Order: sequence, then structure tokens, then C-alpha cells
Amino acid sequence: MLHNNLMRLKGVGVTASVADAFHHAVQTQFSDAPDGAPRVGSKRAAVHLLPPNTDVVELGAMDTGNAMHEAKVEFQEAVYTFFALPNINKSREEAARRGASALHREQYSNIMYMQAVLERLGEAAYAQCFGARRVRFALRALPRFEITSVDDIKVLCEIDMLTEEDKTHLRRRIMNRR
Repeated sequence: MLHNNLMRLKGVGVTASVADAFHHAVQTQFSDAPDGAPRVGSKRAAVHLLPPNTDVVELGAMDTGNAMHEAKVEFQEAVYTFFALPNINKSREEAARRGASALHREQYSNIMYMQAVLERLGEAAYAQCFGARRVRFALRALPRFEITSVDDIKVLCEIDMLTEEDKTHLRRRIMNRR
């Protein structure tokens, strides 16, 4: 009876038991809200009261072994399969087996296809969000050409593909001069 009168004086109302009053007092102490109710997104500590005679033991770290690595590899392969792209982790082995130029052509054509899909997706999303009718969305892919060795530069020079400015630029890059 005395407990209920004290709670009424604090403006809380009547509680069914001393335990309920204790829970209410603890929640009120640590809560951001004036009524003591827990709020979503609160930056203060969350309070969880355990029943009496409860032992709490901290568990050790879980040993995942190879499970995390296998899940990551599985996810990567699913992404490559979904987008119909060759797996770059396996491309070295595949390049040796199939020939590097065929693999590069396949990768380039898949990237160009993905670029077209993303352009259409960007146009549709922009038009939907902003109510525009004519939207042009363009992505620029990096050029397919890649210099991997000095032999590539030699071939380019022999077929007069490089200008004098290109040759000067390559010379500076090779000699690490700016």
C-alpha cells in the first residue's frame, strides 16, 4: 500500500507489484522518452531486466572455419552468373586454356551489355523520380585497348598508330618522369 502511494505521488499511477514498479523505475532512468517507454533509434543504453537467480555467461567467439570464405565465393559466383560475366578470379586459368584474346573479347562484350542495361535503368529511375519525359543517361566505358608489354608498344609504333605526342607521353611514363 505504501509503495502504491509513493508511485502515485510521482505521477506514475498504480503498479501491480513491487517488481513492476522496479522495472518502471529502471526504464524511466535510462530512457530518452519522458514516459519511460523505449524508443526506436534511441542512442542511450537499452535496459533488459533478467529474472532473479539468473546466471549470465559470455559466449566465446564462433569459429566459422571456412564457412565465411565459402559463402563469399558462392556469392561472387552467383553475381557473375546473374550478370553473365566471366569470373575474374578464374580468368587467369581460363585465359591460359582458351586464349587471352577470346576471353578479353567476351569480357568486353559483357561489359558493354551491362553498360547498356545500366543506362536504361538510370533513364527509367530518373524519369520515375523526377517526372521527366525525355531522359538521356550515358555511361562511358574505359577503352578496350590495353598495353601489357613492350611488344604491344612496338606493334603500335610499327603500324603508325601512335603520334609523336603519344610516344613522348609513353617515354615519360616508362622513365617515371612527369
